[in-house]
Amino acid sequence: MKTQICNEEEVKTAINPVRQDDSALLKEQIVMYTAEDLMSMFGVCRRTISNWQSSGSLSHFKKGKLVRVTKQQLEEFLQDNTVTGFKMYGRIIR
Repeated sequence: MKTQICNEEEVKTAINPVRQDDSALLKEQIVMYTAEDLMSMFGVCRRTISNWQSSGSLSHFKKGKLVRVTKQQLEEFLQDNTVTGFKMYGRIIR
């Protein structure tokens, strides 16, 4: 997994504009994940990650072609989207 650690200046350029109350976040390094990281974590394809982002389920930020998800955004996604069961062959599997 290629977890990317960004310094304060990289985060400032990636997240624009930065609100005053977010300045505390910029003082520490922020862990960011790529689509490839998320694909390997969850065992899903790139299209699934894109669907989560498009639907608003998975918050992310984008600058040009660079798309990243912070650790905090990933944790929020996991809290809000827990799979309790799924349907397979007409039966609910839990």
